[in-house]
Amino acid sequence: MSFKNKKKQKLKNFGTFEKLDKLQEASFLIESEEWFEALEFLEEATRKFPSDARFWEMLAVVGSELKDVLTMQKAFGKLTQFQPNDSDAVFGLAFAYGLDSKIALSYRGFREFLRKFPDDEKSAEAAEMMRMAEKDLRRNLAGFDFPEGDEGVELACLHEEAQILMNRHEFEEAKEKAAKLIREMPDFVPVYNNLSLIYFMDGDAEKAVDAARKVLEKQPENFHALANLTRFSIFSGKPDEARNFANRLRPIENENPDLWIKKVEAFTFVGDDKAVTEVFKEANKKSEFAVPESFGKHLAAFAFYQLGKENQARKLWTEILAADPNFEFAERNMKQLHLAENERDIFALPINYWIPARYINDLMAETGKIKDGKRFEKNLQKKLAGFFEKNPNILSVLSILLERGDESAKEFAVNLMSWAATPESFAALKDFALGQKGSDKMRYKAAMKLSEANQISSKVRLWNDGEWREMMLMTFEITGEAMNVYPMKPKAQALLGKGMEAMHKQNPDLAAQYFQMALEANGADHPSLLYNLLTTKQMKGKRADADEELRKIVRRFPEYSFAAISLATSEIKKGNVEAAKDLVERFYEKKKWHVSEIKIWFYFNLEMALEEKHFDSARMSLDMLKNFDENLDYEYWDSLISRMELLAKIAAIPSKLTGRGRKKR
Repeated sequence: MSFKNKKKQKLKNFGTFEKLDKLQEASFLIESEEWFEALEFLEEATRKFPSDARFWEMLAVVGSELKDVLTMQKAFGKLTQFQPNDSDAVFGLAFAYGLDSKIALSYRGFREFLRKFPDDEKSAEAAEMMRMAEKDLRRNLAGFDFPEGDEGVELACLHEEAQILMNRHEFEEAKEKAAKLIREMPDFVPVYNNLSLIYFMDGDAEKAVDAARKVLEKQPENFHALANLTRFSIFSGKPDEARNFANRLRPIENENPDLWIKKVEAFTFVGDDKAVTEVFKEANKKSEFAVPESFGKHLAAFAFYQLGKENQARKLWTEILAADPNFEFAERNMKQLHLAENERDIFALPINYWIPARYINDLMAETGKIKDGKRFEKNLQKKLAGFFEKNPNILSVLSILLERGDESAKEFAVNLMSWAATPESFAALKDFALGQKGSDKMRYKAAMKLSEANQISSKVRLWNDGEWREMMLMTFEITGEAMNVYPMKPKAQALLGKGMEAMHKQNPDLAAQYFQMALEANGADHPSLLYNLLTTKQMKGKRADADEELRKIVRRFPEYSFAAISLATSEIKKGNVEAAKDLVERFYEKKKWHVSEIKIWFYFNLEMALEEKHFDSARMSLDMLKNFDENLDYEYWDSLISRMELLAKIAAIPSKLTGRGRKKR
């Protein structure tokens, strides 16, 4: 019994030490002003130690520094539960509601503060904020047709609480709040809009659509419902229906500044960038483009970029960051603008705007059940195919993500489409990989996935660095095991090994003797023996008929890569690029290479890329060579590529000045 008690005490102490370590780490992050790292750390800490007020106090500090209203509301809300007589917590919660435009909750919070702490040093500030909130609240209560007095305030608070819970993804509680409000105010339209979004984010698109349509039955020009239905229709794979809702939204006029945001958002979802810019211009003529200004401006900036007006997009993102330095979407796109055009992944909205988190979580949970083993990939494809069959609309959304999502959204789409391995997912992935949208890197990754699945050739024409280029996709297996395309007798194999050793010692005469003996032992010609025998002659300076000898080997043994690649490399040096391509064309489909072959293959592709001035491909081959050639003079080749690339750019200047040269995209 005493042993168990000691063990229990030891475990308890271990938990205490862990808590102290986390408190110290959180304090260090705050003192270092590493706010985003502190936010992530404290969110995890509050999940592990939800009853320790110290973590919530620090989270409130971090949320306040970042002006993250949801974090502030959650942290200060917890603190008011732990410490109901803490004036700072009560004031902080009311203030956080005000920052989030939750007028009723802010008014009620400041009223509670003044009731409990009338002599607090912040009471004058609280009274002023309460008066400001009360003015807006009275207008809202009248506009919503709520009862006057405390009854109306409580109903308005219920409405705002449902919104906050929705934004926190606490969907069941959000539904309960909305249902309670509907029982009290069955004709209150905004609650149905909220409920439709709650259903959508919780993964029930059908109920989301039903709730939004109920709004239109009551108010055919309700712009929130029309915008929501546009989004829901895009997710449901109904683009024509989505465009219809967006077009119904376009002519509506209203003094509410949210209208402009909803119009811009709707046309972003349907992919009508021209309409987005037109709405944005109209909004700036008629009113201040506000509530929330940064979000609307960001979507307008994306639309301008899509239409080729990069300077206008840059101007808007710069304005956003000047007013709101923490607006992440603008910050990330501005970083992309510093990259070369072919390296950018400019985005409109991240994945959670297009696909509700519930669908992604369900998919991850389902695939997470698959056990590792030989059939892992097949089981994964089976699960994903089932997911696509159950949610056929997801495929159209993934295609949109490839055009309008951020880099992580694009990667998610590429992986999901390739893993699903359905004809439809492959077709959509091909459209992207073989098109011109997105960054070169992302399209190359999509092409790699398709090649691995034998959907396209490993040698493919891709849009790269602003032009169409023949590129090699590195989708093959490398093995150290004997390939046995052309079998050799054991005795001949042993003599071949001795000959190779003599070559490495720079003794071509001895090597030639071993290769000749191997040919006799084999009883028939063998491409490897013939090729290495020829190599010994070249080592001794006898190069005159080398190409013709190689040609004979290639004709007799077409699958022997060394001879074909060596001959092709020789043709490149003579300027016969097409002849070189013909010699090695079949090897681009080769899915398994011996480790001894791959080095010469990459050297050939490096030479070919330089000859054709495809410098990205040259660097790719050079980087691959690092893994297979320990004697590679990387600096020499890297310098050569850079010099040739610079010369090519200089040579292109005259044609650019005269308007000649390649066509613009």
